[in-house]
Order: sequence, then structure tokens, then C-alpha cells
Amino acid sequence: ENPKLAKKYAEVNLNKAKREDNTLAKVKGYRFFATINNTEYDYCIKYIDSAISIGKDLKGNKKYPALLYFHKGLLLEDKANFKAALDNYLIGLNVAKIRRNIGLESIINHHIALIKRKFGHYEEAKNLFDIVLKYEYDSYKKKEIPMFSYHETLSELINTYRLNQQIDSAYILNELGIKESKGEFHAPYFILNRGILLYYRQNYKTAIKDIKSTLPIILDSKNAGHFFKFNAIDAYLYLGKSYDALDQKNTAIGYYKKIDSIAETTNYVLPETITAYLALKKHYNS
Repeated sequence: ENPKLAKKYAEVNLNKAKREDNTLAKVKGYRFFATINNTEYDYCIKYIDSAISIGKDLKGNKKYPALLYFHKGLLLEDKANFKAALDNYLIGLNVAKIRRNIGLESIINHHIALIKRKFGHYEEAKNLFDIVLKYEYDSYKKKEIPMFSYHETLSELINTYRLNQQIDSAYILNELGIKESKGEFHAPYFILNRGILLYYRQNYKTAIKDIKSTLPIILDSKNAGHFFKFNAIDAYLYLGKSYDALDQKNTAIGYYKKIDSIAETTNYVLPETITAYLALKKHYNS
């Protein structure tokens, strides 16, 4: 909450680690610098690279350097540099396997699956999400992770089935998510999924009702987190497509415009949204 104070604290600790020539402490210090200024991309890359340069020589540590490659992958992915992000995830995954860090291995596999899905490799993504989901379900039952972590992966698997045009399979899995998440803060995300799947079943009015009911949660900054840009784009896209299908073109255009405004601020566009941009182009041409 106080970047200046955090930076001062980080400098003190990093200087102490350098004086004592403590490799692990230096790695943690450089990684902390890459975390506190996470809006400054070049700054973060510089420090995470320093951490990797030192941390790759750490022997027997379960977290490092695998966590560092994962961290760099996240920075690259956030800048839509998916190929370089995947390269770093794969290095981190290999190290996590060697060091037998199953938890970190699972987290990295989750992000590899997301990139595979972006590239249209749906079967590979599904296989990876299945592996992650089994681990997270077991961990959740043992109370080692919160329900939300397991459900986040379940939701991503549902979306992968949908993108692969396996709508019935997606719907069955989503009903499980709705049942399990009842009363939880993240329950609306499965309602959003249901609304999107109802669009594919041509039940446009109910789709609109479901999707609209989730918007207050999705757009609430307290709940949004890193999910915001993805779920808000999905919600607006399928509201637009549903209104389009009902021949309410002006309402549809209004939602497509909202997608464009999010894309401008997040530097992130889903491949599906091409339909929104084509509709906007057609609208303005006319």
C-alpha cells in the first residue's frame, strides 16, 4: 500500500544480503523489487532477471529458481508476450519437477494451459487443466488450498470445453460448479458461464438475465482481481451477441463498445472478441 516505504525496506534487506553474501536472501530481495513496482514492466524484468541470474545456482531449494521463471512468465504474459512467457513457464516447470515441488508444478501447469488455449490447442489445455484440477481438488479436500483456487481451474476447464465447441460437456461441469459454489463469493462466475453457454443453446433471453445478474460482482473492484478483464470482456461480448441474435443491434453495439474500452486500458484482447470489432466496423461503415 506504501510503495516508497516498501522500496526502502527492500533496499535495506537487499544491501544486508549483499554484505553477508547470502545468495537466497539476495534472490528474495531482487524478486521483491520486481513485485513492489509491478506497473513498471522494464523495471520488473530487470530485477527478476537479476534474481534468476543469481538463483539459478541455488542447489536443492524447492521454490527457487522455479518460482523466478514463473514470475517472469507472469510479467511477459501480462504484456501479451505469450511465446516468451511459455518458454519461461516450461523452464520453471522442469525445475519444479526436479525439485519435487508439486504445488508449484500445478500452478505453472495452470498458466501453461491458459497459453495453450490462447493458441487454440484445446486438447492440450484440457489435459493440463485435468491434471491441475485433480491435484487442487485433493488439496482442497485436505484444506490445503481454498475452494476458490480449485473452482478457478474448474471454470477455466469449462471455458476450454466451450471454446472447443463441447457445449454439453461444459454445461455439465458448470452445473457442478454452481452446486459446489452456492453461497460463496465466486458463485457468480459460474452463473456467468451458464449465461454464455445458454447463448450457444440459443436461449438468448435467459442468457442475458444470467449474465446481467453477475455484472455487479464482476465490476466490483474488491472482487475483480486479475479476473476482471477476462470476465468483463466475456460478459459484454455475450450480452452483445445475445442482443444481436434478438435483432436489438443498438443495444448490442453498446456492449461491444465497452469491450473496446477495456481492451484499451488492459492491453489484452481475447481472440473471440474479433466478432465484436467486426460488428463495430460494420456499424460505423453503415
